[in-house]
Amino acid sequence: MEKIEFDQTDCWILLSIPLEKEGCDLPELIGIADMLNHSIPSKLEIETAITKGIQSETVCLKEGRFMLCLLFKEIFDKVIKGRGGIFSLVEKIEKKLNSYEFEQHNISAFKLTQKEYDSAYQSV
Repeated sequence: MEKIEFDQTDCWILLSIPLEKEGCDLPELIGIADMLNHSIPSKLEIETAITKGIQSETVCLKEGRFMLCLLFKEIFDKVIKGRGGIFSLVEKIEKKLNSYEFEQHNISAFKLTQKEYDSAYQSV
C-alpha cells in the first residue's frame, strides 16, 4: 500500500481545525486558515488535506463539520511541548505526521463542489 505523505499545505489546513470537540464547518476552516497563513486555501488544497486526514484517521467529518481525531490531538500535544514555538508548528506537525507512515486506505477522496467552495468562501 502507498504511504500518505503530508506536506506543509496539508498541515496548515489541518491545524486550522480547532482542537475543540465541535471542530468547524467549511467557512470557519477557510477563515481560520486565512488567519493563520494570510492565504485562502484553494478547493484542491482543502480536498487534498482533508482526504489525507480522513485516510490517516487524524480527521473526521461529522454532520458537515471537520473534527480532529484523538491521534492528531496527541501528535499536536507532543509537538507543542517541544522547542521552537508557534512559527515552526506547521513544519514540526508535518515531520511528526510523516513519521507515522500512514498507509492509504480504499477510502473515497473528500470532494467539494465548486458551489460549496464558493458559498463557503463568500461567507467568510
